[in-house]
Amino acid sequence: MHTTRWVLLVSVLTAITTSPAAAQVGGTITDATATYNQPPGPTGENLQSPTGLIFRPESTGGSQTFQNWWYYRVQGDTREYPFGNYARSAGGSVASTQNQYIGNTASVALTDTNAAAAVRFTANYVTTLTHTGTNAATIAQSFQINNPGASALNITLFNYADLQANGPAASDTDTVTANTGTITDTDGPVRVVHSVTGTVAANAFQVAQWPGIINFLTDANVNNLDNSGSSFFGDESGAFQWNLTVPGGGSVTVGANISISPVPEPGTLLLTGAVAVGVTAWRRRRR
Repeated sequence: MHTTRWVLLVSVLTAITTSPAAAQVGGTITDATATYNQPPGPTGENLQSPTGLIFRPESTGGSQTFQNWWYYRVQGDTREYPFGNYARSAGGSVASTQNQYIGNTASVALTDTNAAAAVRFTANYVTTLTHTGTNAATIAQSFQINNPGASALNITLFNYADLQANGPAASDTDTVTANTGTITDTDGPVRVVHSVTGTVAANAFQVAQWPGIINFLTDANVNNLDNSGSSFFGDESGAFQWNLTVPGGGSVTVGANISISPVPEPGTLLLTGAVAVGVTAWRRRRR
């Protein structure tokens, strides 16, 4: 969706004194002809979502997504943080302790510690890729927050994605509709949908011109999505926000899928409508 694309070159953090040994996030999963390649995660709190992500339903053709990543803020934090491997400037750290990309499933475990090296929470991030048909595929994301403490944990999660239906173009013509459950990006023959799944609803969404949302998720301030951009045209990026209370010793799981599918041709829609009318008329005659 952007005229210039670049891939952030990041190095593995070799030592984080206040966190478990880090396993760098990133890898590739496949299902039939579908591919999902997640570049390495951020190694600093000010770094953007990994760029140059590849998500395509067929072995050829361009990627339909440029960025997809998760961010968080624990109550009392003075900013949002990307999940990754690094020491926070305010003290403490976040690190991935497991990183497995096998077959069509990725499993990443993460641990967040405070300045005293005590664990604030752990997270389990599972991504499953499914090829759902010609030029169609879905990644199903499950993100679980585990609270090892005795007191409730108040944490805000963000799932940010830069969709690029029909690939990047010098002048994007993407049409986007959005609400707290679904962000739909359509361009020409391709539709990409970012949707909230599971039993925990999102509290907010936002769609904006890239890189507006990712900029404020990685700045030094507390930010919240404002439910704007429900009808957007152009070079879009969007995100969902969950405000969670995780009971002591408990866990909460949120879900968000990204699906690629072809847009039905007008003739197909007309044929589908004609069939529906015919079936209705037949049922009426039967009665």
